[in-house]
Amino acid sequence: MHLKFNKRVGRTIETGRITVPKKFDSDLDKRKYCPLGISVDVTYILPNGFKIPGRLYQSENNSTTYYQFYIIESNDKIKFKNQLINHSTIQLDFVLEDSCLAIIPM
Repeated sequence: MHLKFNKRVGRTIETGRITVPKKFDSDLDKRKYCPLGISVDVTYILPNGFKIPGRLYQSENNSTTYYQFYIIESNDKIKFKNQLINHSTIQLDFVLEDSCLAIIPM
């Protein structure tokens, strides 16, 4: 199963922190892919083909729960940010079966 969506590049995205659109919550919930308070390993695949480790977690705030990807290491965040220079929008394609998150500049 693929979760495919677009995001505008901003400061949060540049750090590798990417919130999954709410429309995919039910798909992730049904599969019990990432229970509340737990994170799972994912692999970010950058436009240049470089792979960096990341995580996907489910959390909650005062009004709702949400899923979010994030990059663990500071050096990897810099590599990620450098791949987004001169791009205002990215497409993300997350494949649940292999836990890979492809980053495609638009």
